[in-house]
Amino acid sequence: MTTSRNRPLDTVEGKRIALDFAPFMKRHHGLMEKHRFVTPLDETLVGLCRPERFIRLMRRYMLFDGPQKKVARYQQVITVENLLKHVEEKDAKGRRKGGVVWHTQGSGKSLTMVMLAKAIAIQVPTARIVIVTDRTDLDDQISKTFKATGQEPRRAATGEHLLSLIENKTPVITTVIHKFRAGLNKRRVADDSPDIFVLVDESHRSQYGNLDSLHARMREVLPNACFIAFTGTPIAKKEKSTFTKFGELVQPSYSMRNAVEDKAVVPLLYEGREVVTDVDDRQIDRWFEIHTRNLSDEQRADLKRKMSRAREIEGIESRLQSIAFDVGQHFAANFKGTGLKGQLAAPSKRAAIQLKKLFDTFGVVTTEVVISAPEMRESEDEIDESDDDLVRSFWRKMMERYGGEEAYNKTVIEQFKGPGAPDIVIVVEKLLTGFDAPRNTVLYLARHLKEHALLQAIARVNRVFDEEGGPAKPFGFIIDYNGILKDLTDALASYDALEGFSEEDIARSVLAIRDEAEKVPAVHAALLDIFKGVSNTFDAEAYARLLSDEEVRTDFYRRFSEFSRAFTVALASPSFVESTKPDLLQQWKDDLGRFTSLRASVSLRYGERVDWREYEKRIRHLLDRHVVSREVVGIVEPLNIFDDIAIEARRKEKVATDASIADTIAHQLTRSIEEKWDEDPILFEKFSKLVQATIADFHKGRIDELSYLAKIRELRDKVQNRQDDTDPTPARVRSDSHARVFWGLARRNLDGVGLADPELAADIALELSKIIQRRRKVGWQNDRDVENAIRNDVDDFFFEELRAKRGLIIDPGILDTIVDDVLASARVRLAQ
Repeated sequence: MTTSRNRPLDTVEGKRIALDFAPFMKRHHGLMEKHRFVTPLDETLVGLCRPERFIRLMRRYMLFDGPQKKVARYQQVITVENLLKHVEEKDAKGRRKGGVVWHTQGSGKSLTMVMLAKAIAIQVPTARIVIVTDRTDLDDQISKTFKATGQEPRRAATGEHLLSLIENKTPVITTVIHKFRAGLNKRRVADDSPDIFVLVDESHRSQYGNLDSLHARMREVLPNACFIAFTGTPIAKKEKSTFTKFGELVQPSYSMRNAVEDKAVVPLLYEGREVVTDVDDRQIDRWFEIHTRNLSDEQRADLKRKMSRAREIEGIESRLQSIAFDVGQHFAANFKGTGLKGQLAAPSKRAAIQLKKLFDTFGVVTTEVVISAPEMRESEDEIDESDDDLVRSFWRKMMERYGGEEAYNKTVIEQFKGPGAPDIVIVVEKLLTGFDAPRNTVLYLARHLKEHALLQAIARVNRVFDEEGGPAKPFGFIIDYNGILKDLTDALASYDALEGFSEEDIARSVLAIRDEAEKVPAVHAALLDIFKGVSNTFDAEAYARLLSDEEVRTDFYRRFSEFSRAFTVALASPSFVESTKPDLLQQWKDDLGRFTSLRASVSLRYGERVDWREYEKRIRHLLDRHVVSREVVGIVEPLNIFDDIAIEARRKEKVATDASIADTIAHQLTRSIEEKWDEDPILFEKFSKLVQATIADFHKGRIDELSYLAKIRELRDKVQNRQDDTDPTPARVRSDSHARVFWGLARRNLDGVGLADPELAADIALELSKIIQRRRKVGWQNDRDVENAIRNDVDDFFFEELRAKRGLIIDPGILDTIVDDVLASARVRLAQ
């Protein structure tokens, strides 16, 4: 690394770089004069951008997934590279070495399979790929994903079709694992090629336990194939000893903790909730009061009426009623209207439909049900519901409405993935595995899930949601109604099926909501600590002036983000709200509103571009629900700094102080200067220093608020009109606006080497302006030929006019710097 970092450029590299990076070459040569230590940036650039590695990355690890181009992350690249080494190793019978890939859900496991298939096809020209899943919907999903390899995968429609595809040596096949058995029940087929690669998705479900024979059927059809298994959940202890089916665990494994640390997924927060099933009115009333504490008397009365109507719905159990009410209140209080969504896992199809009726009765959230046909069982332990009249009636209505099962599933899923209704999708087992909807933020568990199904289900809400203008998704939430457990450790231990997993693996998957909520006092105190020097907490101006320092302001934003995130989680937990003293809870609510307003006002006042996605919907929603009064610090609306009428109106109405208006104008003016800097670097550098000096004069007490505002408005007008009261530009240059700017750049460079000759700078500026305008054409800024022609003309002028005719000997390096500066400005000024 040190050798690469300090290696000088060769002649060819130097010539190529000189054209695009000429302004930076002087500093580069200075750094290269002596040995320099390696920095983290050097390590990244050398590690990633070495030609051979970068080309390999583009060829093997970039692909389109729908409209998006995606690049592999480090664990994907390393895993594929390790697997490529594995498959080159063969046993005594010529069979290639396989393995097991464990990458947690949400880490791009399907794309890793795609990239592996692509890499295998490049490395082994005779390779054939068979992708195996254990569910039809996953088969469809992965078939579409694999089209990104550039090869058209063929889906096996039946067991017989699968055998035919194998016999015809189809390059890429996707199939459900059960079709191997179905095919062999009709006839025997065996392809003994060692160049068949079988990639098995979610291998834990289909390769172990009662389905063990399915693996044997695959081996029977493909006896010498290379088998590579992929799983997204922690591997059970008993399964870790059975890697012999596929081979050893391929490194690196990638746990949920790794994914959270890398911000590839969001952390998962768990809370166990009490379900009231006692019909005792006093118990129900106590539970009702706890869960409606933030509602008005009218809202509570309305909900009681709806609950009474809900009890009248035929066949509704009290447990389902309690769950529906609690889910509706929880979602409405924390996610309704934010664009984020929820998923409810019901114990049966009948229960799912009953829950839907309850939600419709309460009218708090919108819901849809996604289940399979009545005759299809969705889990091994589910009772047969094929003769249930309620289920059959619902299914018939869905088929009439959507025209078929495929359209029904597709329509509801597409609606759920969008920002509109439904808020919550109710399922039994469908969509609990292999279903990615980034908006899906909260999973309500009203059924007991087993083994990998549980960890698969809770990972439905760990996808990062990052949409332009969308709300932030800092966590995924799991709300568990399978008992009154409120402790995460006890809750997970209560799932008998998790006994086979190591505690460490489970601990990496889920965190307790209680633990996150308990951070509130500490992060709140840290936030207040920033303002410990302000004696009057109602003095909005004092708070704003304290935040005039950019470092202090950045620290405030960070601490406020930590407080708002922790408090948002805490407010979603009834147990936390119930156990916290009311006056302390109210103080936190008030401060949430106060500091939200302060953050908005100072970001506008100091001209910052702040990403409000983290706050705009979730925080506003909480404020509307929990904070009654926020008059301490009002939110300042955006101000047009060139609108003097609006400025005067704001002053007269005392909406803002003279100092806050002046700060707003000054910092927005600074940003405007930075954006236009290249148009006229000399003039805007001068104005920038004047603005900063004026800001410093006010904050150091040298001028009062009124003078501050007057001086800033005067500078604003001069910047707008490009008015320089001390403009020393020669008269013959002023008629050419471009030459005037070029004159300043030439003069600055000439003055730096003792050639303070304004007329010489004028000659250079006028000639450069003529050359550039003569040579330029549409898109010239990125045309290397045009730039070379300009530089050749300029070199001719310097040699023939300055040296030959005038006898001026000027350092070529200074002349090159002048040309570089002028071209940088001209690319902005002469964009056409």
